[in-house]
Amino acid sequence: LTVPIISIIAILSSKNLKDKYLDLNHWYEQILDFVYLPMSITDIDMNWTFINKPVKDIIGVERGDVMGQQCSKWGADICDTPKCGVKMLRNGDAQSFFTNEGVDRNFQVDTTYLYDRKNKDKKIGHCEVVSDVTTKTRLASAVGQLKKSSSDLSTTIELEASATEELSATTEEFSQNINSIN
Repeated sequence: LTVPIISIIAILSSKNLKDKYLDLNHWYEQILDFVYLPMSITDIDMNWTFINKPVKDIIGVERGDVMGQQCSKWGADICDTPKCGVKMLRNGDAQSFFTNEGVDRNFQVDTTYLYDRKNKDKKIGHCEVVSDVTTKTRLASAVGQLKKSSSDLSTTIELEASATEELSATTEEFSQNINSIN
């Protein structure tokens, strides 16, 4: 009689643990879905383990349909290139940039490693967060163009001032020459 009771208690407590795990998983999933920036989580082999709602909306998939698949399914301009966020991270650069020509937008990808809970030195995956930096990029370009225009204008003013001084000196010399003839 004690063996069946212990088995039932073990089953009930494991179900309770499983429910707690599922509840906690659901809790964090909702939090990550609330983040408005697209977030892609992959294992060390670049297979998706999680995508948040913005990613789902952008690429038009359900989370369960892409779990375990290569993150290059995202289809961004940098996927499967040396500018891929994970490939850049592996080469020591945690930021990458790309332009999505289809929507004429500029994006920044910030990537970090995820580490094993017990072995803090063991890399087990990656987290990529994508930001739209179109406005920042366009403003930087406009500022650059204004600086160039300002520099060009300054050079033109200096050339005109020099030409005006030269013309003034020539006019003065010409005037003195005419006065000496009289």
